[in-house]
Amino acid sequence: DDSGYTTGYAFLGTDGKAYGYSEITGSNQTVTTGWTQVDSNHEWDLPGAGVYKLQASVRVRIDDVVGFIAARYSGSAGNGHAQMMFESNDSDTMYNSSCHICWVYTATGADTVELQFKSSATSDGFSIQNDANGRMFMLWERIG
Repeated sequence: DDSGYTTGYAFLGTDGKAYGYSEITGSNQTVTTGWTQVDSNHEWDLPGAGVYKLQASVRVRIDDVVGFIAARYSGSAGNGHAQMMFESNDSDTMYNSSCHICWVYTATGADTVELQFKSSATSDGFSIQNDANGRMFMLWERIG
């Protein structure tokens, strides 16, 4: 129907067709000043044309530096708007925080969409953490 509400089939979808979830088991990665995919596992593999909700849960570490870490997506449909993940104005403190980020993405066909990061300065103090203290995950859901 045209009510704008999701119908029941969206809740009965199968992995790889209606949604995709992956826990990333890589290592900690330094983030630099240019937009880059810091780990080859940081991507959503979309199965076909449609509208998708792209989500990721990411641990960010800013260690004794002033600046920020931001994220965006990059796929065949272009680059997403940047989302600030964490910013510090204190060069004498270490922050380790979980961030949840989300975008809506329209794919014209099967697509691999990268999750990219950048920091405001090049330093080992800016990193994406992924270890036994907390794993990163990525999720896509087909919403249209």
